[in-house]
Amino acid sequence: MNVSELRSLALKKMGYANQDLEHQDVLLDHSPELLLYLNEAYFRAFSRLRPLKRQEVVLDGERGFALEELEASPTRIRYIEHKGVRHRQCLPYDRDMQRLTVFFAKPWDSVAIGYEYDPPALENDWDEPQIRPAFFHSALADYAAARALEQEGKREDASQLYAAFERALALLKPAAGRFHGAVQEWKNL
Repeated sequence: MNVSELRSLALKKMGYANQDLEHQDVLLDHSPELLLYLNEAYFRAFSRLRPLKRQEVVLDGERGFALEELEASPTRIRYIEHKGVRHRQCLPYDRDMQRLTVFFAKPWDSVAIGYEYDPPALENDWDEPQIRPAFFHSALADYAAARALEQEGKREDASQLYAAFERALALLKPAAGRFHGAVQEWKNL
């Protein structure tokens, strides 16, 4: 599902009928807040999954590289690998760092970096969450609708949708060291 579909689903879960969704004022009233809430749920689910990226980087003369060379912004560096040997110590990492220098006994030309990362925020109507299975996407709409209903003072309706989101979130299984964009597996209880 893309953002537009998720927003419509959230509005339906808030009690709006299909014909209400055709009115621009309904969309305009709720669109910015629903996008914010969809992103809250998305980042929460993504942090539970802890997906990893593995990327080869070329080291400069000072045995380092600029972190901006990585495909995604790392939240935690899990390992450095050279010629199949993985050095698993978690490296101290500060998000404000500009470069990472690799200190080992022998100077290397390149290494592979394994790191956790945050996804890009959902911004446009056509953006799709990078979480699999795709049927978890409706749980994102549950959360967004719950947050919006809570803001309207409808706490009982919101609590049911929050509970549905939490149940779906509990079924997501962390990446367990596999390297996918953000594809995870569903855990059957």
